[in-house]
Amino acid sequence: LVATAAGLFVAVPAVIAFNYFTHRVSRMVTEMEVEAFEAMDILQAKKS
Repeated sequence: LVATAAGLFVAVPAVIAFNYFTHRVSRMVTEMEVEAFEAMDILQAKKS
């Protein structure tokens, strides 16, 4: 019973942190994609 409580004590914050950082990375990737498309648009406009 003590081992189960200790495991949950470690697991719950770990899952919360994992979800937080997963969501944060996903947002960063989305922002990078938007910036990349904007940069491509600028470069294509200069090329034309």
